Amino acid sequence: MPRAGTKLAVSTLTKFLRANLILADIEPIFGTHTEITRFALNPDSVQLGDTYIHCCENYSLLKDSMLAYENGANGIICASHIPPLAGSFVIQVQSVESMINLLYPYMQRCLIDDSVETANLLLRSPRVA
Repeated sequence: MPRAGTKLAVSTLTKFLRANLILADIEPIFGTHTEITRFALNPDSVQLGDTYIHCCENYSLLKDSMLAYENGANGIICASHIPPLAGSFVIQVQSVESMINLLYPYMQRCLIDDSVETANLLLRSPRVA
């Protein structure tokens, strides 16, 4: 895994997580070389170009993904299958818990959520809406 602050391509992250990369029929401009620079754990805090990590229950995946895309997400990381919107991607992981454990050192420097009060946010149980 590259050091935090360096460029991270979607293909590199997918290989590291041993996940499944799903590109939209109309692929992102840079395809598998699309950069991931920031993560968001809350769809409300997504900004243009962020990658949204869906940590909540699966029943809220569609609603949260649409909100993240509406706010400008370049892609979604989740444990369930969901088709990506045109120009975006989905990384489907085996489990969110194992993905967070692998990415924790990288993610704690790349989170953009303003409500993060401690570095241990990722270790807490996901909030169910």
